[in-house]
Amino acid sequence: MASSPKAIIVTELDSNKIVACNQKWNRLCGYPPEEALGKKPSILQGEGTSKSKASDFAAQIYATGTATVKLVNYTKLGRAFVHCLRTRRVTDVDTGTAYYVTESHEETDMAIQRAMLKDEEMVDEDEAESESPVRDGAIFLALVSAIVAPLVLPVMQAAVADVIG
Repeated sequence: MASSPKAIIVTELDSNKIVACNQKWNRLCGYPPEEALGKKPSILQGEGTSKSKASDFAAQIYATGTATVKLVNYTKLGRAFVHCLRTRRVTDVDTGTAYYVTESHEETDMAIQRAMLKDEEMVDEDEAESESPVRDGAIFLALVSAIVAPLVLPVMQAAVADVIG
């Protein structure tokens, strides 16, 4: 677990409480082991976390023993981030105790981060992309056609008449 390139937590199947976490998870989420152990992974959820996606994720794990999801989660200090999670159920062969092992990392694709976080601090207003570029482009063309073209048309007609005549 310590040498993994991924952040990892282990939770008990029955209680869903964190029983182990590696340093990468501690750094990613901001919780030192003494604050994370014994808590549920839901300590990372907040206002922007999709409750339905989290619920569907849990249901899939329960039904199949494995699941993946991307959720907006929050560090201990409240920073929102896109958390990519892959969980699988494992059983300790010696004790028969079942656990969930969750590997995770922060999404680094800026387009996905923007779409999921919709955080104004993350995207400068100058860099903000239109949510509907085709519609916005059509509106722009309609405005140009309706407003600018009638003003420019007489000037263009006069210039063409000068060249022809």
